[in-house]
Amino acid sequence: MTSTVTLVGYLLDGPVLCGNGELVTTFQIAVDRDEPQVLDVECRGWLAENVAASLRSSLRIVVVGTLRAVSCACSDPECGSVVVVAAEAAPSLHWATAVVSFRPPIYPPSPACCHPPGLRTCTPAGHVRGKGAAA
Repeated sequence: MTSTVTLVGYLLDGPVLCGNGELVTTFQIAVDRDEPQVLDVECRGWLAENVAASLRSSLRIVVVGTLRAVSCACSDPECGSVVVVAAEAAPSLHWATAVVSFRPPIYPPSPACCHPPGLRTCTPAGHVRGKGAAA
C-alpha cells in the first residue's frame, strides 16, 4: 500500500529539468518542522515541465506525493535516502498570490497522455488537437 504525503516548505535552489526520453525535474524542499528536514523531490512528465517553468528558489511550496526509498550500493544499513515522487506541486498561497495559465507542453505527448479537460486532446495516433495546438 502506498501512502500519500503532503509537504509544505521552502524550495532550495531552482528546480532542475532534464530528460532523456522522459522529462524529470528534481529539487529539494526544506520542510517546516521543529527540526527542519530537507527532502529530495522528483516530478515527471507534464508536472516536471510545469514545475521547472513555475517554481523558483526560496518560494514556499506545497508538494503532494508518495515516498520512495533509495538504497545505496554500500553495505551500510544506514546508507540510503527517501525521495518524494510528486503527484502535485504548487506555490503556497498562504503569503502569496498566483496567476494560473494553461500552456502547451514543450515536448510531444505520448498516445497515452492526459490533458486538462477542454484544453487539448490526443487522437489515437498521438497527434495533439485542441486549443493552442496545430491541427
